[in-house]
Amino acid sequence: MQDRAAIETLIRSAYQARVTGDLDAMMGHFCDTAQFSLAGSPEASPVPTSATGSVAVREVLRRLTQNIEFLETTLLDLLIDPETGRVAVHSRVRVRGRQSGQEAQTEVLDLVQVENGRITSFRQFADTALAARLLGS
Repeated sequence: MQDRAAIETLIRSAYQARVTGDLDAMMGHFCDTAQFSLAGSPEASPVPTSATGSVAVREVLRRLTQNIEFLETTLLDLLIDPETGRVAVHSRVRVRGRQSGQEAQTEVLDLVQVENGRITSFRQFADTALAARLLGS
């Protein structure tokens, strides 16, 4: 069993790092063998991606941060199971495509696994068609 408050602090800190675009701070929340994925159909959008291991996760987050600016994130629901370390995060985000300059607001669902105070898995479900548009794809 993990400490619920510690998991919540980790999650809130990770989301704050994303808003500030601090890649080093973002990576500080992940374990070395972490998995990251942005779910979706690659046939429908160029945005879905996945990575395993800190080097690959860092590269994916670098590209995302370089192309999409998170202007604001509001956590709407934060469900934490301290027994398993599973976390579901429902958020509303305001984002801007750095190349296109287009802004949008949307909702996102993230499924996160936490073990020993670090994120071991982060799976994001987002509007990949919107993301593609913001990227100018």
